[in-house]
Amino acid sequence: MNEQETKAILALCSEIWANVSSPNAARLAIWQEMLADLPFELVKRAIKQLAYASASPFIPPISEIRRTVAEMTGPVYPTPAEAYGQIHQAVNRADWDETEIKEHVHPLVWRVYQWIGAYDYRMASSDIIRAQFMRMYQAELTRALEHDRIPEAFHRQTEALRG
Repeated sequence: MNEQETKAILALCSEIWANVSSPNAARLAIWQEMLADLPFELVKRAIKQLAYASASPFIPPISEIRRTVAEMTGPVYPTPAEAYGQIHQAVNRADWDETEIKEHVHPLVWRVYQWIGAYDYRMASSDIIRAQFMRMYQAELTRALEHDRIPEAFHRQTEALRG
């Protein structure tokens, strides 16, 4: 988004949320920097979605706007129950052929399955493995959603700073 579009977003926010004052130069600069990688129309749609869904009288934080845009545009991840169903069906169908299992599940599901391991998956009771898988998948899903909210350029800069 450019400066004019950022001003328009802040103006929209001030119309929706009464506690938002006119943007000063510092607020404008921060919002522009933090939302620069997002298309104006998506940010505008996210603001409207948040306005419809929230009972809060306060403007949503930038992170909430970014999360909403990521949910609208990012990859669709299976829920923990769907993920368990995918791996359970794939394992039963593939007769433990790892290549075939991998082809039939979401990459996030496959990653969690690898963490558990085929042997443990096969040997544990179904109730225990289901609970363990769903807990591990939920943690990985949360990480993936958080990663999707942050611009790739920021991830690259962070990696460069780590050395």
